[in-house]
Amino acid sequence: TTVTGESCTCNECGLSGGGLDGASRVALDWKCCTIAGNEATGDGGGVAVYVSFNLSGGTIGGENKGNKGVEGGGVLFSGTDKVMDFYGGDIIYNEATNSGGGIYHASGTLKIRDNANISQNKAKNGGGLMVAFSSKVEISGGQITNNKASNNGGGITSTIDTAIAVSGGVISANTAASRGGGMYAMGNVTISGGT
Repeated sequence: TTVTGESCTCNECGLSGGGLDGASRVALDWKCCTIAGNEATGDGGGVAVYVSFNLSGGTIGGENKGNKGVEGGGVLFSGTDKVMDFYGGDIIYNEATNSGGGIYHASGTLKIRDNANISQNKAKNGGGLMVAFSSKVEISGGQITNNKASNNGGGITSTIDTAIAVSGGVISANTAASRGGGMYAMGNVTISGGT
């Protein structure tokens, strides 16, 4: 399914995916859309995705119109053998009451590259990104900047059984009240490039 030029704003959901619940079995190709001002009492305030997900443009969130959820203010991505390829667009100004202000990555592989932007999000843990449950992340470009955590991991937080590989991109100007302004990692991390 290809999504271009759509706008989902100011919705409320009692479960997951305040703006969009991508629970179908079809891969989602996201090119130029706005998901803003949505709220889920569950996970994925803006978008909850359980299929392969290509994000190449558009905006999830926005100043004074960010999305809100429990886990994943902007995006909840959970797909055991799926890939989220984030290479363009903005995930900005979203908020999670628990973890992953920008993205809560629950399973599968997340690729962050090229012009991906995760900025100005906030959460208790993982202001920009929360990586959990044996998930893998590959960061070769893009930026994770100016995110905030009221506990750990302003930019990124990861749990014990995860793997993060950083070969490029920028992780900077993130803040945490406790530990790991840029990254608080309990899982495996390899860094071969980036800033």
